[in-house]
Order: sequence, then structure tokens, then C-alpha cells
Amino acid sequence: MSKKTHEESLKTRQAILDSAMRLFSRRGFERTSLSDIAKYAGVTRGAIYWHFEDKGHILVELCESIAQENHLKEKMDRAASPEEDDPLGRLREWLLSCGDEASIRFYCSAVFALIENIWAGTSGDEATRNRIIKFYEQRRGDIREALKNAVRKKQLRSGADIDLAEDCISMFLCGFVDIIRLGGNDKLTKHYKVLVNRVIDDLMTL
Repeated sequence: MSKKTHEESLKTRQAILDSAMRLFSRRGFERTSLSDIAKYAGVTRGAIYWHFEDKGHILVELCESIAQENHLKEKMDRAASPEEDDPLGRLREWLLSCGDEASIRFYCSAVFALIENIWAGTSGDEATRNRIIKFYEQRRGDIREALKNAVRKKQLRSGADIDLAEDCISMFLCGFVDIIRLGGNDKLTKHYKVLVNRVIDDLMTL
């Protein structure tokens, strides 16, 4: 594939994601069709099938795209990298980014609410729900790899309870997102950095 063709392919893919984001936000999952997404993206349905299997695939790729835009994946990859000397520091940076303005906007968005409804089984279909669950499990797996790396680099003790540490981080983030979605932004965001530091420090005692 030539450079120009590759760039055009990436541009088409992004147009599809942008269109889906807009339509999912306005109409929800069920009322948005692939034909609608294609129309608003200015592409054919065939172009969509070249990049994505179905609507559920597009939705999960939207989550991946947002994580990349906010550099969340990059920071987590660094935390798990064998070349990283400070995995806990990178994990701390990742957690801080999970509470920045861009991430909070996503948590409060219609698309995030849509994802929650699909997870709960009140919207979407079983295949899409399984995709979302798999996406979440992969993120938990990334956290686990970063924690194992911290053990290898002797930032956590050799007998550290990785399962417990993983649960602590996941529950902290889930609680943060729930409170944000209930409207508790100001007070919680004010203390977020302190809370993240406390979570990371507590990992060393597990």
C-alpha cells in the first residue's frame, strides 16, 4: 500500500469513527444504522466493512481511539514495558490522565452512557456486550502487566498480591467515574491527584 493510499485509508477510518460518535450520541445504538454512519461519513457501506465488522466493532474502536487521543494506551504500554525503569511512575501518570478534563468529558458523554447500558444488557446485543466486556478485561490485563513489571523492578515486593492491587486500581477508577457521572466533579477533581498518589503508595504495602 502506497503512503498516499495508507493515509487515505486512515482518513476514511477516522471519518467513520467521527460519524459514529456523532450519531451514537444523538440517536443511541439501536437507532443508528451502518447506512447512517456511511452517509454522514461520506463513504459507502463497503468502506465501513473494509475497516469494521459491524456497529459493535465501531463502538469498541471508538473507545480505543479515545484512549489513544488521550495518550492512555501509550502510558500504560510504557508502564508494562520491560525497558521501563519506573513502572509505578508510569502507572501513576496513567491514573492521573484517567482523571483529566478530556477523560471526564468522555465519562459524562452520551456515548459512555450508551456503553454502560449495553454492559447492563438494557441496550445493544449480546455480541456487542461481549466485545465491551472483552475491552474492559484487556484494560485490566494491562494494569496487571504493569504491576508485574513493578515487581520485576523491585518497586513492589516479590510477594505482592497482584490480584488485590489490580482490584484496588480498578475499583478506584470505577468509583471515580461513578461519582463524576453523578455530578461530583469539583470536589473530587480537586483532590484527585492526592487520591492517586495515595492509591499508588498503598500498593507498596500489599
